[in-house]
Amino acid sequence: VRSMAAVVLMGVVALAVALVFIERARRDAVSAWEQTTIEARRAETERQTADRLRRLAERNFQRALRAVDVMLTRVAQDDLAHVPGLLPVRRELLEEALALYKEFLAQRRHDPTVRLETVKAHGRVGEIQWQLGRHAEAQKTYEDVIALVQSGDARNNASPAVRLQLVGAFH
Repeated sequence: VRSMAAVVLMGVVALAVALVFIERARRDAVSAWEQTTIEARRAETERQTADRLRRLAERNFQRALRAVDVMLTRVAQDDLAHVPGLLPVRRELLEEALALYKEFLAQRRHDPTVRLETVKAHGRVGEIQWQLGRHAEAQKTYEDVIALVQSGDARNNASPAVRLQLVGAFH
């Protein structure tokens, strides 16, 4: 009877020890699951923040393109076109616009819209250079326009409408 009681007692102790280990493992598993859930929520929040910031950056980039187009290119090309004596000012504004478009193009080499606006700016600068009698500079500028239009990125990544504008930009 004693040996049976000892065996039962040892079994109870072993069961109690096993239950302690099982409970510890359960707690560890719950803790790991909770930590995973927290990390998943954090990752989703970071992804949403990154998406929001990417959309904001894109909107700001589009605003910058419009600002360059309106403030520098259109003013220089249209508003000042018929004002006597302002040809050098127009050239300076267009060259500034061209420099900005080149920066945009360096950042977004594969963006057909940026490429198109850069081509247009090159063309406008070339026109002004020609009008100022700087024919060699104008020739180089026109060669740059042709190279941009003929580049594979411009043809392959652009929509048909942008491709048509690219072709028309240097005619």
